[in-house]
Amino acid sequence: SYEHGGKYDFERGTFNGTQVDRYGHVTLANDTFGFVASSNDSHLGAPMGTAVYYNSSLKLFEIFVANSQKHTITKFISTDEKPAIIEYVASYGVENETGSDEEHFNTPLGLTYDGTYLYVSDWQNNRIVKLYNQSSPIHKLTYMCQYGGTGVLNKPFDVAWSNGYLYISDAGNQRIVKLISEYAISRSARYQRRYA
Repeated sequence: SYEHGGKYDFERGTFNGTQVDRYGHVTLANDTFGFVASSNDSHLGAPMGTAVYYNSSLKLFEIFVANSQKHTITKFISTDEKPAIIEYVASYGVENETGSDEEHFNTPLGLTYDGTYLYVSDWQNNRIVKLYNQSSPIHKLTYMCQYGGTGVLNKPFDVAWSNGYLYISDAGNQRIVKLISEYAISRSARYQRRYA
């Protein structure tokens, strides 16, 4: 078995300074539950949703967190080189301030990432916000567009992406909404701007 380019030795139970925990997961030496790292960053405020993506070209994990109390999305990274460190690199939204424009959230809860775009369920604003994730040369999140609003979505609790589709748990309407992610979100935003 190979993990991030290293070889696991089943006879010794070691892997480049790591061991196997009681559940069979490869973990850091002297760790009994698979614990690798944590972050108590001041940018966090009631973190509710998390999306993680391994960026193989940069050899790092991109970790996105929805902060429902601070009304922001934060981005952290954890590199292959320093796996025990989770580092804050960017955020989007105005901290501790609610709103419904392009720069604000009102209780973001769930989020998902498709490798390029981050989709955020903005619960109190009844919408899904699409952000572009820039990873190099600097880390940055940029507003692209949104889907929903009152009468379309009602308290969207979470969002998931798979194979080109978005799945939204539209809690207030007691339903699951399935959208073609690229087409539905961008088309809806153009329609909303054109006829607003």
